[in-house]
Amino acid sequence: MPRPRARRPCKYGLGSSGAVTVAAVRALDAWYGLGLTAAERLRAAILATLRVNPRASGGDVAASLLGGWVAYASPDRAWVAGRDADAPDAVAALVDEDWPGLEATALPAPSAFGLRIGWTGDPASTTDLVSAVRAVGVPTSFLTGSRDVVVDLRAAINADDADAARDAVRRARVLLRGLGEHAGVAIETPELAALIEVAERHGLAAKSSGAGGGDCGIALGTLADEAGLAGDWAAAGVVPLALRVASPSQVVESVVGASTVTEENGDD
Repeated sequence: MPRPRARRPCKYGLGSSGAVTVAAVRALDAWYGLGLTAAERLRAAILATLRVNPRASGGDVAASLLGGWVAYASPDRAWVAGRDADAPDAVAALVDEDWPGLEATALPAPSAFGLRIGWTGDPASTTDLVSAVRAVGVPTSFLTGSRDVVVDLRAAINADDADAARDAVRRARVLLRGLGEHAGVAIETPELAALIEVAERHGLAAKSSGAGGGDCGIALGTLADEAGLAGDWAAAGVVPLALRVASPSQVVESVVGASTVTEENGDD
C-alpha cells in the first residue's frame, strides 16, 4: 500500500503566538492570585513577547487581550529593553510602570462596515521581512503617511464611516507597496494582489495584513454578496476564512499615565 502523503505544515498568520502569550499571562495571574490590572497584563504579555522577538509590535497581544476593534501603539522598545532584568522584583516593577508610547484602546464596533479575511496559503516571516526593510531604512514619508492613515482609520471606526475607513485602507495599501519597492521585498505578493483586486470588485478596500509577504489579507467595507466574494476569492486561489472580529473579552478599565488601556464609548 502506498504511504499516506504527509500534510504540509501551514499557518494562517493570525497572531496565534500573541494569543497563547495572553492566555498564559491570564492563567498565571489567576493561579497565583496576582490581581493584575488589564494594563499590567498587557505589559507582562508584551514583555514576554519582546524577550522572544525584540522587534515585535505587540499588536496581536493587545488584540487578543482586549478583543473587538482595537487602536494600538507600540511602546518604546529600547526603553523597555533598558529596564528589563531577570530578577522577579525587577520584572514586577517594570510591569507596574507606565511605558512610553504604549496605548491599547478598545473602539466601538462599527455597524456600517465589517472585516473579511482571506488566506493566500503562503507562509510569511515577519522577522525576515522587518529585517529586510530595516536594512535599507524606512523612509520618513512612510512613517508620516502611516501615522496619518492610523489616525484617520481610528476616526472612521469611531464615526462608523464606511467611506472614510475604505479610503484609509486603500492609502495604507499604497504606502506598503511603496515600502516594498523601496526595500526590494514582496510585501504585496501576486496572491495578495489578487485578493485585493477581487475585494475591490465587491466594493471593499483591502490590503496585506501584518508584515505582508504572504499569509492573510484583510478587506474592509460593506459586503452585500458574501457568497460571491468567497467564490471569487476561491477562484483566485485565496481561501476565505470564516472569521469575524471578536466581541470584547472583558471590561476594560482606564489606566492613568503614559501607558493606557482604555475603552471608548463605554455604552458599546
